[in-house]
Amino acid sequence: MKKRKGIRTYREWFFGLKRENLLKHAAAVFNRKGYHGTTIGDIAREVGVSPSALYYYVKDKQQLLFECNRVSLDLVMDALKTACATATTAEARLELALRRHIEAVADELQGGVVLIEQEALSERHRKEIIKRRDEYERALRGLIQEGIEQKVFIPCDPKIVGFVFLGAINWMPKWYSAKGELSPREIAQLFAQQLVRSILVSPKDSPILTCDRTERILAETSADG
Repeated sequence: MKKRKGIRTYREWFFGLKRENLLKHAAAVFNRKGYHGTTIGDIAREVGVSPSALYYYVKDKQQLLFECNRVSLDLVMDALKTACATATTAEARLELALRRHIEAVADELQGGVVLIEQEALSERHRKEIIKRRDEYERALRGLIQEGIEQKVFIPCDPKIVGFVFLGAINWMPKWYSAKGELSPREIAQLFAQQLVRSILVSPKDSPILTCDRTERILAETSADG
Protein backbone atom coordinates (compact mmCIF):
# COMPACT_ATOMS: atom_id res chain seq x y z
CA MET A 1 0.00 0.00 0.00
CA LYS A 2 1.43 3.34 -1.05
CA LYS A 3 1.74 5.88 1.75
CA ARG A 4 0.00 9.19 1.06
CA LYS A 5 2.24 12.25 0.94
CA GLY A 6 2.24 14.17 4.23
CA ILE A 7 1.00 11.19 6.27
CA ARG A 8 3.56 9.86 8.77
CA THR A 9 3.56 6.27 9.89
CA TYR A 10 3.47 5.45 13.61
CA ARG A 11 7.12 4.37 13.37
CA GLU A 12 8.12 7.75 11.88
CA TRP A 13 6.14 9.63 14.54
CA PHE A 14 7.60 7.55 17.37
CA PHE A 15 11.15 7.93 16.05
CA GLY A 16 10.68 11.69 15.72
CA LEU A 17 9.39 11.95 19.27
CA LYS A 18 12.33 9.95 20.63
CA ARG A 19 14.80 12.02 18.62
CA GLU A 20 13.33 15.31 19.85
CA ASN A 21 13.63 14.11 23.45
CA LEU A 22 17.21 12.96 22.84
CA LEU A 23 18.28 16.32 21.39
CA LYS A 24 16.68 18.20 24.28
CA HIS A 25 18.63 16.13 26.82
CA ALA A 26 21.84 16.32 24.78
CA ALA A 27 21.61 20.13 24.63
CA ALA A 28 21.20 20.26 28.41
CA VAL A 29 24.33 18.11 28.96
CA PHE A 30 26.41 20.07 26.42
CA ASN A 31 25.47 23.30 28.18
CA ARG A 32 26.28 21.89 31.59
CA LYS A 33 29.55 20.12 30.82
CA GLY A 34 30.68 21.51 27.49
CA TYR A 35 31.11 19.46 24.32
CA HIS A 36 34.59 18.15 25.09
CA GLY A 37 33.63 17.34 28.68
CA THR A 38 30.59 15.33 27.59
CA THR A 39 30.61 11.66 26.70
CA ILE A 40 27.99 9.56 24.97
CA GLY A 41 27.60 7.83 28.34
CA ASP A 42 26.71 11.17 29.99
CA ILE A 43 24.00 11.81 27.43
CA ALA A 44 22.71 8.24 27.68
CA ARG A 45 22.37 8.59 31.47
CA GLU A 46 20.55 11.90 31.03
CA VAL A 47 18.10 10.28 28.61
CA GLY A 48 17.79 7.12 30.71
CA VAL A 49 19.01 4.60 28.13
CA SER A 50 22.16 2.59 27.51
CA PRO A 51 24.92 4.01 25.26
CA SER A 52 24.25 1.22 22.75
CA ALA A 53 20.59 2.26 22.54
CA LEU A 54 21.72 5.83 21.85
CA TYR A 55 23.70 4.72 18.82
CA TYR A 56 20.43 3.52 17.28
CA TYR A 57 19.51 7.19 16.76
CA VAL A 58 22.88 8.90 16.21
CA LYS A 59 26.33 8.01 14.92
CA ASP A 60 28.30 9.95 17.55
CA LYS A 61 28.21 13.03 19.76
CA GLN A 62 29.43 15.19 16.84
CA GLN A 63 26.18 14.41 15.06
CA LEU A 64 24.26 15.23 18.22
CA LEU A 65 25.91 18.65 18.50
CA PHE A 66 25.21 19.36 14.84
CA GLU A 67 21.55 18.31 15.18
CA CYS A 68 21.12 20.43 18.33
CA ASN A 69 22.44 23.48 16.49
CA ARG A 70 20.37 22.74 13.40
CA VAL A 71 17.11 22.29 15.30
CA SER A 72 17.80 25.39 17.40
CA LEU A 73 18.32 27.50 14.30
CA ASP A 74 15.13 26.06 12.79
CA LEU A 75 13.23 27.16 15.89
CA VAL A 76 14.47 30.76 15.86
CA MET A 77 14.16 31.14 12.09
CA ASP A 78 10.57 29.86 12.19
CA ALA A 79 9.88 32.31 15.03
CA LEU A 80 11.23 35.21 12.98
CA LYS A 81 9.17 34.23 9.94
CA THR A 82 6.05 33.97 12.09
CA ALA A 83 6.73 37.40 13.59
CA CYS A 84 7.11 38.95 10.13
CA ALA A 85 3.88 37.32 8.95
CA THR A 86 1.68 38.16 11.94
CA ALA A 87 2.89 41.39 13.64
CA THR A 88 1.90 44.68 12.05
CA THR A 89 4.69 47.07 13.16
CA ALA A 90 8.49 46.95 13.15
CA GLU A 91 8.53 47.15 16.95
CA ALA A 92 6.03 44.31 17.33
CA ARG A 93 7.82 42.14 14.76
CA LEU A 94 11.19 42.52 16.47
CA GLU A 95 9.76 41.94 19.94
CA LEU A 96 7.84 38.83 18.87
CA ALA A 97 10.88 37.37 17.09
CA LEU A 98 13.05 37.94 20.18
CA ARG A 99 10.38 36.55 22.51
CA ARG A 100 10.11 33.31 20.56
CA HIS A 101 13.90 33.04 20.41
CA ILE A 102 14.19 33.53 24.18
CA GLU A 103 11.42 31.02 24.85
CA ALA A 104 13.31 28.46 22.76
CA VAL A 105 16.43 29.01 24.87
CA ALA A 106 14.61 29.09 28.21
CA ASP A 107 12.36 26.11 27.50
CA GLU A 108 14.75 23.48 28.81
CA LEU A 109 17.55 25.26 26.93
CA GLN A 110 16.54 23.82 23.56
CA GLY A 111 18.44 26.59 21.79
CA GLY A 112 21.22 27.05 24.30
CA VAL A 113 23.95 25.32 22.31
CA VAL A 114 23.63 27.70 19.36
CA LEU A 115 26.67 29.99 19.02
CA ILE A 116 28.32 28.40 22.07
CA GLU A 117 29.90 25.13 20.89
CA GLN A 118 30.23 25.76 17.16
CA GLU A 119 34.01 25.58 17.31
CA ALA A 120 33.63 21.92 18.28
CA LEU A 121 31.80 21.06 15.05
CA SER A 122 33.57 19.44 12.12
CA GLU A 123 34.47 21.81 9.27
CA ARG A 124 31.60 20.56 7.09
CA HIS A 125 29.03 20.85 9.87
CA ARG A 126 30.38 24.20 11.04
CA LYS A 127 30.10 25.71 7.54
CA GLU A 128 26.47 24.60 7.26
CA ILE A 129 25.53 25.93 10.70
CA ILE A 130 27.35 29.24 10.16
CA LYS A 131 25.56 29.69 6.83
CA ARG A 132 22.17 29.18 8.49
CA ARG A 133 23.15 31.35 11.46
CA ASP A 134 24.18 34.17 9.12
CA GLU A 135 20.80 33.94 7.37
CA TYR A 136 19.05 34.40 10.71
CA GLU A 137 21.28 37.31 11.73
CA ARG A 138 20.68 39.07 8.41
CA ALA A 139 16.92 38.68 8.83
CA LEU A 140 17.11 40.04 12.39
CA ARG A 141 19.18 43.03 11.21
CA GLY A 142 16.54 43.59 8.55
CA LEU A 143 13.87 44.01 11.24
CA ILE A 144 16.07 46.52 13.07
CA GLN A 145 16.79 48.43 9.85
CA GLU A 146 13.07 48.52 9.08
CA GLY A 147 12.38 50.18 12.43
CA ILE A 148 15.17 52.73 11.86
CA GLU A 149 13.75 53.67 8.45
CA GLN A 150 10.29 54.07 9.99
CA LYS A 151 11.86 56.26 12.72
CA VAL A 152 10.58 53.87 15.38
CA PHE A 153 14.13 52.88 16.42
CA ILE A 154 16.97 55.29 17.10
CA PRO A 155 19.66 55.67 14.41
CA CYS A 156 22.11 52.83 15.09
CA ASP A 157 24.15 50.11 13.43
CA PRO A 158 21.76 47.15 12.94
CA LYS A 159 24.65 44.70 12.85
CA ILE A 160 26.10 45.82 16.19
CA VAL A 161 22.67 46.01 17.82
CA GLY A 162 21.88 42.53 16.52
CA PHE A 163 25.08 41.21 18.07
CA VAL A 164 24.18 42.89 21.38
CA PHE A 165 20.73 41.27 21.39
CA LEU A 166 22.01 37.83 20.43
CA GLY A 167 24.89 38.05 22.90
CA ALA A 168 22.44 38.75 25.72
CA ILE A 169 20.17 35.89 24.69
CA ASN A 170 22.97 33.37 24.13
CA TRP A 171 24.34 34.08 27.60
CA MET A 172 21.11 32.81 29.16
CA PRO A 173 22.35 29.22 29.68
CA LYS A 174 24.89 30.68 32.12
CA TRP A 175 22.25 32.06 34.49
CA TYR A 176 18.87 30.56 33.62
CA SER A 177 17.36 28.10 36.08
CA ALA A 178 14.14 26.17 35.53
CA LYS A 179 13.64 26.39 39.31
CA GLY A 180 13.42 30.19 39.22
CA GLU A 181 10.23 32.13 39.95
CA LEU A 182 9.56 33.14 36.36
CA SER A 183 8.38 30.77 33.63
CA PRO A 184 10.10 30.68 30.21
CA ARG A 185 7.19 32.64 28.74
CA GLU A 186 7.42 35.33 31.44
CA ILE A 187 11.18 35.65 31.07
CA ALA A 188 10.83 35.90 27.29
CA GLN A 189 8.18 38.61 27.57
CA LEU A 190 10.16 40.81 29.98
CA PHE A 191 13.54 40.18 28.32
CA ALA A 192 12.33 40.92 24.78
CA GLN A 193 10.52 44.08 25.88
CA GLN A 194 13.63 45.39 27.61
CA LEU A 195 15.83 44.70 24.57
CA VAL A 196 13.46 46.42 22.16
CA ARG A 197 12.92 49.40 24.49
CA SER A 198 16.68 50.01 24.45
CA ILE A 199 16.49 51.18 20.82
CA LEU A 200 13.04 52.83 20.74
CA VAL A 201 12.87 56.51 19.83
CA SER A 202 10.05 56.92 22.35
CA PRO A 203 10.33 54.19 25.00
CA LYS A 204 7.84 56.05 27.20
CA ASP A 205 5.17 55.24 24.61
CA SER A 206 5.84 51.53 25.06
CA PRO A 207 5.57 50.72 28.77
CA ILE A 208 6.94 47.47 30.14
CA LEU A 209 4.12 44.97 30.70
CA THR A 210 4.82 43.23 33.99
CA CYS A 211 3.79 39.64 34.61
CA ASP A 212 1.97 38.60 37.79
CA ARG A 213 5.13 37.67 39.69
CA THR A 214 6.98 40.89 38.90
CA GLU A 215 3.93 42.92 39.91
CA ARG A 216 3.97 41.13 43.26
CA ILE A 217 7.71 41.70 43.68
CA LEU A 218 7.34 45.40 42.85
CA ALA A 219 4.45 45.71 45.30
CA GLU A 220 6.49 44.06 48.07
CA THR A 221 9.46 46.33 47.33
CA SER A 222 7.27 49.42 47.52
CA ALA A 223 5.77 48.23 50.78
CA ASP A 224 9.23 47.66 52.31
CA GLY A 225 10.24 51.15 51.28
